[in-house]
Amino acid sequence: MREETSKRSIVWKYIPLGAPFMGGARERLVRSVKTALYNVLHEQHPHEETLHTLLCEAEYTLNSRSLTHVSVQIEDDEALTPNRFLSGGSGRAQIDTREFHRRQLR
Repeated sequence: MREETSKRSIVWKYIPLGAPFMGGARERLVRSVKTALYNVLHEQHPHEETLHTLLCEAEYTLNSRSLTHVSVQIEDDEALTPNRFLSGGSGRAQIDTREFHRRQLR
């Protein structure tokens, strides 16, 4: 496993044994993804493409959470979210479905 991860430039970062609080934010995000998948799947075993789609939706949902204060004033700027960094805007990133359909038709 170490050889495979080193080929892909994956670096494992561990939480110190005596300090489980150090990974709290990451663990909370993992729990959110697990909860979303459990609520949708109800212990079903989806196909790989379905699972990929569900993970993309969970990713979008988690990246839509605000990182800054959400104002109720209309004239104020929108709250900053991870999706704004990833897509360069506030809306949902445009997905090119042609590639998906090409793979599906094979």
